[in-house]
Amino acid sequence: TILPYALHTPGGTVSEQATCTQEGMRITVCAVCEKNMREEYTAAAEHRFGPGEETVPVTLKAPGKIEYKCAVCGFVKDEEIPSPAFCDIDEDGRVTTNDARLALRAVIGLETLSRLQRIAGDVNNNGKIDSADARFILRISIHLDTASELMQRYYK
Repeated sequence: TILPYALHTPGGTVSEQATCTQEGMRITVCAVCEKNMREEYTAAAEHRFGPGEETVPVTLKAPGKIEYKCAVCGFVKDEEIPSPAFCDIDEDGRVTTNDARLALRAVIGLETLSRLQRIAGDVNNNGKIDSADARFILRISIHLDTASELMQRYYK
């Protein structure tokens, strides 16, 4: 039998929680005829990504990769870390005496460089920026050496 709406009696509910990608719902069913009395929908939530984990280390020769995982649903997304430009510590797109200055300041502890800046400035590929790197960067900036020569020498 079909009851007029006014005679429906709320019974059980069927519900699904919203996820990061799918809306949630809650349906109230009539206890007598089992017809849907009310449908409510909840918007999908957004992914909640943590700080990420570097899965492929960035180098001068190859970009790296960071993996982010959603704390709610476990969805994983990757993001590329672009390779820094060789010797371009200040990241202005050129190798200048300012890059050599930053390298020297880092060597004596007056400048704190980011990880990518340290990778860009490690000309001799020994894992740190030292005075030799600053000298190489200065020589490149005033055209006494070329970056490609140094890359071939230290990054085989």
